[in-house]
Amino acid sequence: MKDDKFLVSAVCPHCGANLEVSLEEEAGICKFCGSPFVTKNAIGYERKKKNLFLKIVDRIFSEDNIGMLGLFLGMILMLVVSILVLVGFEKAKENEQDRLQTAYNEAYEYYQEGEYDKALMKAEEIYMDSDYGDFIGKLEWSSKRKKLIRMIEKAKKQQEELVRQTE
Repeated sequence: MKDDKFLVSAVCPHCGANLEVSLEEEAGICKFCGSPFVTKNAIGYERKKKNLFLKIVDRIFSEDNIGMLGLFLGMILMLVVSILVLVGFEKAKENEQDRLQTAYNEAYEYYQEGEYDKALMKAEEIYMDSDYGDFIGKLEWSSKRKKLIRMIEKAKKQQEELVRQTE
């Protein structure tokens, strides 16, 4: 039986499996792929793997590359922030559209009920004054607002005309 104090970590040079080998034995057979190996080569391969990893990490964080690493991380951060801003902008745009549509619906409802002063006041709220809308959206809402106001004013004049005629 092998003595545990003489076991060390190694890597099979053929399949790359992690092994525990005895320093007392000169060679062994990989229990994963069945390939024979020389103990010192398997131990050396493990050290080479660790050294390669350490060299890669050292190179990435070296003084020569730290500026590039910072630039790369800064670019990633800017990308994430840009995405968050765009998502927030789209949500704000949706909220603005909802606000305008609600004001339009309320003004139209007042118009249908014959409450023309309330309808006009509500129609005045249909104005895209924020920067969330695009130019075309602002034109569309401005056009809707003007048509609604003309319609309400026309109905209000007709109502006033009827009141004058009945007096």
